Amino acid sequence: MDKRDNPVELFAHAARLVQTVDLKLLSEMLTEQALLISKLQVLVDSIAEYREEVLGEEVPDNPFRVAWEYRDGLLKIVIPGHLPKLNYYSKDWRTVRDSIVKRFLRGLKDLPEEIRYRRACCVFKMFYCLKFDWDAQNRAYQSILNALCIKKILPNDTVDCVISVLAGEQIEKLDEEKTEVYLFPPEDFEKYASIFRQL
Repeated sequence: MDKRDNPVELFAHAARLVQTVDLKLLSEMLTEQALLISKLQVLVDSIAEYREEVLGEEVPDNPFRVAWEYRDGLLKIVIPGHLPKLNYYSKDWRTVRDSIVKRFLRGLKDLPEEIRYRRACCVFKMFYCLKFDWDAQNRAYQSILNALCIKKILPNDTVDCVISVLAGEQIEKLDEEKTEVYLFPPEDFEKYASIFRQL
C-alpha cells in the first residue's frame, strides 16, 4: 500500500507539517493582506466620489452588503459577517476605519433621509462562529457609529447622543455570522425592551 493511502502516515505527515508552520509570520501576512484590501477599497471609493459615479453591485463589499428595515421609530441594520478588529495601536487603524465607514455608507445609500435621531439607544448584537470568546469592545463598532453620523442618522457619537450596548452570541455556522444594529429613541426603551431580553 502506498504511504499516501495510509491514514496513519497521512496524519503523521499533517502533524509534521503543522509543527513547521510559523503562525506569527502567517498572522502577519494575513493582517497585511487585509490592510491592502482595505486601502484598495478606500482608493476605489475615493475615485468613485471624485468622478461622481455610483459603484455597481458587482463591487465586493466584504461583507458590508447591509440590509435594513425601519418601522415605528426602530431602525434595524444587519451586516453579514462579524465586524473586524480595530487596533488603535496599529499605524494602519485609520485605513481599516475609513474602509469600513465607506463600505457601510454604500450599504445605506438607499436609507430615507427622514430617518433621524436626536438621541438614540444603539444596540450592537454580534453573532460569531469563533470557538473562543472575544472582546466586543475590540471590534470596529465605532466605525459604524461614525458612518451613522456621516449619514446624519445621528447628530454625533458623543455620550449625549448615543447610548451604546455591545453584546455577542456564539453560533455554530460560519455562513450565519452577522452583526445586528438596532437604533431607537431612549424614551421608547420599554417599547423595545425585548431586544435587551434577547441579549
